Amino acid sequence: MEVGGCDLVDLARAHGTPLYVYDEATVRQRSAEYMAAMGAGGEVLYSAKAFASPQFLRIIAGEGLGLDVVSAGELHVALKSGFPADRIHFLGNNKSREDIDAARNAGSTIVIDGFHEFEMLREVVPEGKRHPVMLRISPGVKPD
Repeated sequence: MEVGGCDLVDLARAHGTPLYVYDEATVRQRSAEYMAAMGAGGEVLYSAKAFASPQFLRIIAGEGLGLDVVSAGELHVALKSGFPADRIHFLGNNKSREDIDAARNAGSTIVIDGFHEFEMLREVVPEGKRHPVMLRISPGVKPD
């Protein structure tokens, strides 16, 4: 069995297991296909929780994808990898004030999951300033 022309058994012997193996050409091809399908003005986000090595994030960023992160740690890795902050979306339904502040300081979009997060955002964004947000809504679910 091979991935990207590399024998997986040989790789496992050389590097041990578990081992993550990605074919860069396939990742780039699929990224381009998703971007083309979305068209102008659309966004394709890769989830950092799936796999977030700095090199992999550089590939994803280079293909024009955005990134969803759910922790200050994932945000830190993304920024240190050179991922553009304005293409990072901070999601998660249990964000702390520190998480929201980290995303704000980075300039990343914050996905607001409830009124309590909106209030935390108001606390960390200086009066008169704006910050990019998205609102997650669930029709038929009473907000908190």
